[in-house]
Amino acid sequence: MDRHGTTTTPAKATLSLRDVTKTYDMGATQVHALRGVSLDVARNEYIAVMGPSGSGKSTLMNVIGCLDVPTSGTYSLDGKAVAEMSENQLSEIRNRQIGFVFQTFNLVPRADIFHNVELPMIYAGVRRSERRKRAEQAIERVRERSFDVIVLDLAMPGLDGIATLERLKQLDPDLQVILLTGHATVPRSVEAMKLGAADLLEKPTDFAELLQKIRDAGAKKAVLVEKRRAEEVAEILMTRGW
Repeated sequence: MDRHGTTTTPAKATLSLRDVTKTYDMGATQVHALRGVSLDVARNEYIAVMGPSGSGKSTLMNVIGCLDVPTSGTYSLDGKAVAEMSENQLSEIRNRQIGFVFQTFNLVPRADIFHNVELPMIYAGVRRSERRKRAEQAIERVRERSFDVIVLDLAMPGLDGIATLERLKQLDPDLQVILLTGHATVPRSVEAMKLGAADLLEKPTDFAELLQKIRDAGAKKAVLVEKRRAEEVAEILMTRGW
């Protein structure tokens, strides 16, 4: 029954976890990353897993994504027990049923952008002509996107924050880049501000403060764009002698 008093049929869970634990043996110490997690997620349902650093979010995502197995408890995907699946079956599930957005990108360094985009489709058995078509369309969609504000974490693993900032400012001088920084990235923060970063926010981040900074930076970007357009119009008028 829902909050309006209407009887509803529960949605069938696409994935279901029951009393899942994950313990890592670190020599004489045991680290309990997950302690009895139970969770049901239905098809087309959106779930956010939130918590402080070290609370087990990444471990839970690895279990759900079939990248790791729980120490105890059960996990079923579409009604099938994941623990009973072979490595080949798990690989096929990761390829065809689960989409990943990795924090560290997991790009292949020796491959260019096109082949990095194309790689998952090779594993999925997509024909070469279709792979090329999809990869080209995906890259073009990204190129067409225009952003007012980007939040850049200088401490993100595998990312050269300074080089990324320089490239972003080359692509769009008016782009507003807000830096997230910690104690270990203070020297790079100073360098980044000199390169034109719009603002700086120290981690752990207060969400309300970050949201306000994004709003302020977006407003600043709008002013800069209008100013640049006015300058361009003025320049055209001057060249025409008006």
